Amino acid sequence: MKKNYLALLVCLTGLHFGSHAQWIGPITISPSVPTTNDSVKIYVDCSFPSGSCDPYLASVFVGGNTIYGDALHCLGMLTVICSYTDTFAVAPLPAGNYTFHMQLNAGGGPAPCTAGIVPGPVDSVTFTVVQATGIPPVRGEGACQVFADATERTVTVQIPAGLPKGSVRLMIHSTDGRAVFSAQVPETVSVFRPHLTSGTYVASLVSGEVNYRKKIFIAK
Repeated sequence: MKKNYLALLVCLTGLHFGSHAQWIGPITISPSVPTTNDSVKIYVDCSFPSGSCDPYLASVFVGGNTIYGDALHCLGMLTVICSYTDTFAVAPLPAGNYTFHMQLNAGGGPAPCTAGIVPGPVDSVTFTVVQATGIPPVRGEGACQVFADATERTVTVQIPAGLPKGSVRLMIHSTDGRAVFSAQVPETVSVFRPHLTSGTYVASLVSGEVNYRKKIFIAK
């Protein structure tokens, strides 16, 4: 009886380990709000229970508004957590909302290796591609201090460091590239009420040739 219990415990332990043989971490889209002129790069942080975790096969396929990424890594015998970032490049896409699906598999031994019997984990992320027409080129992406308040339905703007007060204009575009709001930013911190319907928008702080841009959400 004890032998049967021990065999069952070993079997269950093996299944648990097999189902957690690799993990998908953060998935990053670059640029975070691509335009129809941008090539898109998708970075997937992966972790494995042993190393090295050399990439062997990777592919990406665009089907309509869904992008499928697939990667197979060959695991070595070193029992340490091994990390790797898979990169998928996608040509410029039409304006719209997209979903990227990631399938991560792993196999034992050096390349060529084959995926295990238990399918690897999957994960997904959505992002928006906006029309390039009427939106200036991005400079210093990530520094756009624009914040939408879901309760008050207001948009607060803080002028980025290095730009003089009075030189910055707030522009808000819909995801298909239409300008839906525009106003000069009079103070270092200014609050606007653009009266937008709920949805996703692209906010830009424009000063001459400089454009800080980010995606904002207007809630119901």
